Amino acid sequence: MTPQQLKLIHVARRATGMSEEDYRTGLRSIAHVESSKNLTNIGFEDMLAWFESCGFRDTQHHAHFWRDIVDRRSSFANSRQLHEIARLYSALSTQHSALGLPVYTLASLVEHQCNDRTHEPSKLTPAEANNLIEAIKAIKNRVQGSKGSKVQDSPTSPPLNSGTLEPLNHSAPVPDESDIPF
Repeated sequence: MTPQQLKLIHVARRATGMSEEDYRTGLRSIAHVESSKNLTNIGFEDMLAWFESCGFRDTQHHAHFWRDIVDRRSSFANSRQLHEIARLYSALSTQHSALGLPVYTLASLVEHQCNDRTHEPSKLTPAEANNLIEAIKAIKNRVQGSKGSKVQDSPTSPPLNSGTLEPLNHSAPVPDESDIPF
């Protein structure tokens, strides 16, 4: 929680005229925390949606802004996912341009993840957005690996090589038993 988010929670509480007891009950039942300092981003959004339903109006956004966010949460990619997609795509584009490689369009990457249902990242489902994030990371890491850069291995994947594979030598001589040291 940022200080601005905490401030907005308390502004919303005061604007609705909510008692301290009702506010604490809301924190426990809606966000499952005892204090606003312990809110997650999802809990923060849920609380503001509740305050909107109690009459609060956030002057920075339209009348149903927070309720709309909560309603869309299970259907479309959330703002953090969209921010991460934009950040990763920008880094990928910069990397490809610097190396003289063709740059994939974001729209084509989006279309690939959702089987051509949309070209807009904001219309992806949460699962499709996560898949796109991982795909962009994989493309970026693959290019880094092929250029000889050190790439961080994931704990579950086999180690990455320097970009070249040595062919297996099936005709290597088999050692004689007398050459084995036991």
